[in-house]
Amino acid sequence: MNKENLNLEEQLAGKTDERQKIEDKFNLLKETIEDLESKIEICRNKSLGIINELDKNQNQLAIIEEKDKFFNKDLERLKEEKHNLNCRLKDIQKVNVDLAREKDITQEEYNKLLEEYNKKTLELEKSFEVLQEKEREIELEKNNIIKIYNNSSDKKSELNSIISFNENIEKRISQLSKEINSMYIEKKINIEKYDDLVNKEDELKKQLCTLRDELENIKKLELDNSNDLDIINKKINTNNMEIQSKTSSFKLLKNMEEDYEGYYKGVKSLLKAAKKEIRLKEGLMGVVAELINVDEKFERAIDIALGSNAQNIVTKTEEDAKNIIEYLKHNKLGRVTFLPLNIIKGNTLDINPQDRNNFMIHGLGFELIKFDRKYENIFKFLLGRTIVIENIDYGIKFANKSNHSYRIVTLEGEVLNPGGSMTGGSHNTGGISIISRKGRIQKLIEDINELNKIQESLEEERNIFLDKQKDIREKKIKLEESIKDTEYSIIDVKNQKEKYMNEATRLEEIINKSKKEIDSLDVEINNYENKKKELLALLAQLDEDSINQKEKIKDLTNHYNEEKLVREDKVKVVTDMKINLNLIHSKINNLQEKLTKNESEFENINNSIKEKDELIISNKDNIEEIIENRATLDEKIKELNIIEGDTKKELEGLISDKNKFMEGFYSEQDRLKEINKLIVDTEKNINSNEVKLARISVQLENYHKKLADDYELSYEEALVYEDEIKNTQEAIVEARRLKVEIKELGTVNLSSIEEYKNLKERLDFILNQQKDLINAKENLKEVIKDIENKMKNQFLINFNEINTNFQEIFKILFNGGQAELIIENNEDILNSGIEIKIQPPGKKLQSLTLLSGGEKSLTAVALLFAILKLKPSPFCILDEIDAALDEANISRYTNYLKTFCDDTQFVLITHRKTTMEIADILYGVAMEEEGISKLISVKLKDNVDEIAS
Repeated sequence: MNKENLNLEEQLAGKTDERQKIEDKFNLLKETIEDLESKIEICRNKSLGIINELDKNQNQLAIIEEKDKFFNKDLERLKEEKHNLNCRLKDIQKVNVDLAREKDITQEEYNKLLEEYNKKTLELEKSFEVLQEKEREIELEKNNIIKIYNNSSDKKSELNSIISFNENIEKRISQLSKEINSMYIEKKINIEKYDDLVNKEDELKKQLCTLRDELENIKKLELDNSNDLDIINKKINTNNMEIQSKTSSFKLLKNMEEDYEGYYKGVKSLLKAAKKEIRLKEGLMGVVAELINVDEKFERAIDIALGSNAQNIVTKTEEDAKNIIEYLKHNKLGRVTFLPLNIIKGNTLDINPQDRNNFMIHGLGFELIKFDRKYENIFKFLLGRTIVIENIDYGIKFANKSNHSYRIVTLEGEVLNPGGSMTGGSHNTGGISIISRKGRIQKLIEDINELNKIQESLEEERNIFLDKQKDIREKKIKLEESIKDTEYSIIDVKNQKEKYMNEATRLEEIINKSKKEIDSLDVEINNYENKKKELLALLAQLDEDSINQKEKIKDLTNHYNEEKLVREDKVKVVTDMKINLNLIHSKINNLQEKLTKNESEFENINNSIKEKDELIISNKDNIEEIIENRATLDEKIKELNIIEGDTKKELEGLISDKNKFMEGFYSEQDRLKEINKLIVDTEKNINSNEVKLARISVQLENYHKKLADDYELSYEEALVYEDEIKNTQEAIVEARRLKVEIKELGTVNLSSIEEYKNLKERLDFILNQQKDLINAKENLKEVIKDIENKMKNQFLINFNEINTNFQEIFKILFNGGQAELIIENNEDILNSGIEIKIQPPGKKLQSLTLLSGGEKSLTAVALLFAILKLKPSPFCILDEIDAALDEANISRYTNYLKTFCDDTQFVLITHRKTTMEIADILYGVAMEEEGISKLISVKLKDNVDEIAS
């Protein structure tokens, strides 16, 4: 394939040289043709320019001829219009002469008629004045008779009224006498009922005092019981929190113990494996730390004394230890120290009893621990030669005495080793050792059991107090209901008592008024009789005056009618003359308008004739200019036609030369295409061979890579394993099968053990958090319940005080009556509504919604003042709170408001004068100009002081 490529490259080089020669000749022809095309283009542009110029001149010539025709036609039109205007001027002059003559004749006729009209008008005015005078006389007499009629009518009405009044007064006196008798009887009945109600009210008040004393005693008992219950609840909450704290600690330590926290990795792994595999568990006796119990006093000393030995594992025999070691090796679980029970032998020191006392020696290590006697050799081996002493001072003294021959451990954890070395320092106080953990768990179990017993005792005690409180509340509710019923009865008795007393007083007042009224009515009857006689005499005189006045009016009316007929004839003559005058005046105005119009038209025609003359002169000048321009353009067109013929011949010669060169150009172009085609084919063959070579090279490289990746062999090493394949298909199938089996084994996750550990720790942490949150939630519920109880108690105290204030203030503002605030749901006080029950004076007990607007407003004011009385505010705004109140209620409202002024500053927004009168300072907003507000203030207190001074 490489040889074939060399031959193709030689052929390619020969073809490339030949193509270069053809391209040189082709480029030379191309340059010559481009030069000719440039000259042809120049010649064509020159020819186009001449043709455009020629077209332009011919267009101008056509335009000039059109203008010539237009100006000649316009000239003829102007001459004709001028002739018509001159004819119109002559007609207007003739008409104007006739109009002036007719106007003079009409004006003379108008002046004569006007003089006669003025005379007649003067006569008519004199007649009108005489007629008006007679009308005034008649009207005056009519007014006199009307006055007589009105006076007579008034007197008759007055007389009828007096007669009617006398009759009514007599009826009224009879009715009043009957009413007085019936009211005396009714008054006596009301006084008797009032006396009965006074006795009943005294009895109810005594009963109310007794019930209130009982209620006070119950409230005191309830308060004492509530305080005791609060103390018990606090103890329960404190005890419960301590139980939860110790339970959390117990669970934490228990989880640590179960997860073998604090153990070395090998020990931890082995103990977890022993739980799953029985064969390991059979030979394994336990960890040293788990086989002993240590008193809390010696925990630190024993922990330090054992050190890492605390995590040694005790086995039955050395064979068991060997098997476990093999298991650890096989599973790569770490290293562990084993103590086979059958071969470990321990020995102990013999300490002088006197030294024990002198140096505060508590004993040998194995003496201070508790363990099963079968492990005695193990613990003698580990702690039989370790002395536990009180402190480091005694330890040093004893070490010096024994010449540093023993291992000594103090209760604080300092170590004095044989030979004289010492170990000591601070300890991690927050951590719990493996040895102390077991004791701590047992101690927590005992503490939790003890706390649970205390909790049960406290719960029982609380239940006793709750039952007692329930009984007290039931008694309290019954007493309160009895007090309310009694109070309502007292209010009802008071209202009835007040009602009967008011009724008796009212009847007495009415009786007195009725007696006074009868006396006054007798006096009125006498007065009316005297007045009746006077009116009858006056009416007779008025009738006589009326008859005389009618005769006088009749005579005046006859004279007025005669004069009126004469005046109407004169008015008719004057009116006809005025109509004629208006007609003649209109005719004169019309003639004048026609003259003015003709004069204006005459002037306009003269101006038009002048304009026509100017236009005729202008058109003649334009025609002469057009003739000159036409001659110039004809000469220019002839010159351009000659130049165009020469340019056309030159262009034809250049195109002929170009065509000759193009034949040679196309011939060379065909040859160049054939050479290029051959070169391209050759290059394609070369490229195809190179691609095949590259593909083969890549395949070889892939095979080498696959040997290295899959089998870790080089090509040379693989030749050693070369084997002849008889059946290729079977070999491929076998290879695929082996690959599938390898794939089914899956990937090995080396980090899964660590991931499991981390997830386990996270799960334990989250579970602990969940438990803590649940415990916290329960604690919060208890706290909320406790707060709600306190809120209820505080609310009831304040509510009762506001209710008392409300009742007092209501009576002051309403000038009597009764009011009360009632909790709708005593079982759920904090979410319950509050109903307002009120009884204004003289009305029955009812809900707030059934009252009038003014009563509602005054009740709201009473409730506001009741709250302010309990807890005064330094500043308070009242916005038109008195809008629905009448003057009497506003006075009571403002008077009571003054009682708060020492503790509270009030800002009142109001339109009521009575409210404004109590203010120290008044502020008003005025708008003197549109859109501009102005603030005005008046200090009323200062003004009062000034007036006083």
